[in-house]
Amino acid sequence: FKKRGLWSISIAKTNSVNLDKAADDYAASFKILEPLADIITINLSCPNVANFCGLQEHKLLEPILAKINQLNNKQKPIWLKIGNDLNKQELDDIIQLVKKYKVDAVIATNLAKNRDHLNLQSNHEDKPGGISGKKISKRANQIISYLYKHSENKYKVIGVGGVFSGKDAYVKIKAGSNLVQIGTGFIYGGPLIVKKINKELDNLLRQDNFSHLKQAIGIEADKYKLE
Repeated sequence: FKKRGLWSISIAKTNSVNLDKAADDYAASFKILEPLADIITINLSCPNVANFCGLQEHKLLEPILAKINQLNNKQKPIWLKIGNDLNKQELDDIIQLVKKYKVDAVIATNLAKNRDHLNLQSNHEDKPGGISGKKISKRANQIISYLYKHSENKYKVIGVGGVFSGKDAYVKIKAGSNLVQIGTGFIYGGPLIVKKINKELDNLLRQDNFSHLKQAIGIEADKYKLE
């Protein structure tokens, strides 16, 4: 087949694999998919995988990153996708490993499983699964800011969580994101939402007299405090 465009492939743990075998599972997926990928994301918080968020713990994450680092002979960019429920200590552990194994970017954040800080008003709030969209945006921005302020220019930050407009994307960028992803917004807005966001973002940058997006990255990082 003829490959078109840039391929970013996300790898998650197989549901039937125990956590202590996760590193081998990621390595097996990497070997198969690496020839096709331009970028590979190590997804640590996929809501479709049982007991998945435990992989964000230092003792389980390090073997995964060590194996991927060893296998990545062609030096494909490696991104790491993390969840919305991490505390400072957990983030510090992840940051330390990201720097040690030269991960290129951290994607923050995936879905939230802890509902305590989301102020949900739904009859379905006790159902299993992850929460996406606007409700996770506040904490996602806090984590983006924290990652940015502790990066020491060793990795990039990719912001995601509650992006439905150019203004939402701009908030992520000013918090510290180098790039922005969308999930729920794409479902409700369709493919054309990307064009809409880019147009709105361009207008916002011009209003603030920025000639390049890079000028806005992290300019409001200090306004966020990780709760």
